[in-house]
Amino acid sequence: MKDLKEKVIDFFSKYDIPIKDENAIINPDFILSDDANIIMGSFIKEFNIEKGYLEIDKFFEPLSGINFNLFKKKRNKLDRPLITIAHMIEVAKRKEWFDPE
Repeated sequence: MKDLKEKVIDFFSKYDIPIKDENAIINPDFILSDDANIIMGSFIKEFNIEKGYLEIDKFFEPLSGINFNLFKKKRNKLDRPLITIAHMIEVAKRKEWFDPE
């Protein structure tokens, strides 16, 4: 039987997120907020997360139209808090979303 760490890694591996260890980042630039809603919604359901509030646009690149992008300065990925596999393991253990430090 798989432990929680393996289950979390397997979960995010399904979404083509490159994972080598617990420090792997699950919110890379190529995952936009619309996809993140689906991924994180599935995570919440699969791991029975019962509490907390996840602000998707804080952690994932917002989906925006081409016209908007003409005036928008591309956000540096370092401006966005990073979410690691280790953090998601802890979220699954606590059954509560909390922002990474």
